[in-house]
Amino acid sequence: MQITKLGGYLLAFALVVLTGCAVDPKYSALKPLEGADRKVNINDIRQLRQMDRTPILDANLIAFVQRVRQRLEDAWGKPCDCVVVVDSFSGYEAYSLSTTTIVLSAGLIAQASSEDEVAAVIAHELGHVYQGDTTKGSQQQAALDMVKLAGWATGAGGYTLLFGETVDDMTKGLIYKRWSKEQEIAADRFSAQLLLKAGY
Repeated sequence: MQITKLGGYLLAFALVVLTGCAVDPKYSALKPLEGADRKVNINDIRQLRQMDRTPILDANLIAFVQRVRQRLEDAWGKPCDCVVVVDSFSGYEAYSLSTTTIVLSAGLIAQASSEDEVAAVIAHELGHVYQGDTTKGSQQQAALDMVKLAGWATGAGGYTLLFGETVDDMTKGLIYKRWSKEQEIAADRFSAQLLLKAGY
């Protein structure tokens, strides 16, 4: 009986993912973020909240990071079609959630000694966006979501025997494990070139 239920859950999930019919457009639309020059993908905001992060909605702060991003983007000569979001985390952190959303922590902004330092971090994340690393990261996230689904379908924790650690443990460091060493080095090189072009 358990195998039949598992098959039913997986089939239902596959149908929703493959057809897209069950997705209400108002929940997957881009939404305005006060102070930003572009809209933010609501799914990226949801992902932030799942990580217990809250976007900071200070219009001046948002305008500052968008201005830096725009300067870098103009210097590169190709739009990234992305937005920079500042989250409430007090540590020093930056990452790309998707091809449309780069996140800087409030702690990073507070500890930065100059605009150049903030620009260097944004330029590095733009390297991931422009080089397509975010697409590979999205594939990792999709695989992780499938593991979670399998865990729920098998009834809490049966999947941990297969993977050697709990899904929660796997997700805690996900933003730090998304890119390979080669991708990080490439993003650093990209950042150095972009900062020079932008006059930082």
